Amino acid sequence: MIKYILRKILFEDNKAYGKYYAYPVVEQMVDLNALSQHMSEHNTPFSAGTIKGVLTDMVRCIKELLLEGRSVRVDDLAVFSLGIVNGEGADTPEDFSVSKNIKGLKLRAQGSGELIAKNLSATFRRVTYTAAAADGGNGSGSSDNSDYSDPNGGSATDTGSFTIAASVSGEGGTVSIKKNGVAIEGGSVQATGSDTVVIQAVPENANFQFMGWSDGVNANPRTIKPSADMNITANFLDLSKV
Repeated sequence: MIKYILRKILFEDNKAYGKYYAYPVVEQMVDLNALSQHMSEHNTPFSAGTIKGVLTDMVRCIKELLLEGRSVRVDDLAVFSLGIVNGEGADTPEDFSVSKNIKGLKLRAQGSGELIAKNLSATFRRVTYTAAAADGGNGSGSSDNSDYSDPNGGSATDTGSFTIAASVSGEGGTVSIKKNGVAIEGGSVQATGSDTVVIQAVPENANFQFMGWSDGVNANPRTIKPSADMNITANFLDLSKV
């Protein structure tokens, strides 16, 4: 079951202005520990610890291969490769420099085998969502019979340390993170309930429109009082393809 919300195109000069598009709601993040535990419960002789060790090595090797300029295909999952985040364009090849014209790298993943678009099928259900109180909203959560798990729920005064990770779904822009007003590099930050984390999605250029976060929240920039681990992505719409 794929739950989705609708987003409206807000650029008046776009031919799709005023029209609505569907975006999936991500209800829960499964980390490597949880994935290992899940796999260990599927009729395998290997423990969760053994599986995590193998997966950890796989992640490390994929990173190594990508940084060597290769792509990595995991059958029936995805083809992983690296892309370049370009900054300001250079007027001539002689004017180009890495420090001035390249912002960094980004991970690209394209479905393969059973996960390519033409092979995917699912049932869909539309939900509505309002940001939880800890995220600057009114705390009403989902209107879908209260079965939407708010990934930012819980008390804003929790003192445990949580991982807040934010990235971009596909292409179209970047995400910045600040903790208590200080810019954070690397796409994630450790924070407690007493910290204030602000994430902001920044379109790459005028051809892209921010369409909301993967968990259904619209606010941008978005202020978070951590109370649980979060791993969310920013969705951008390429207006030139609409």
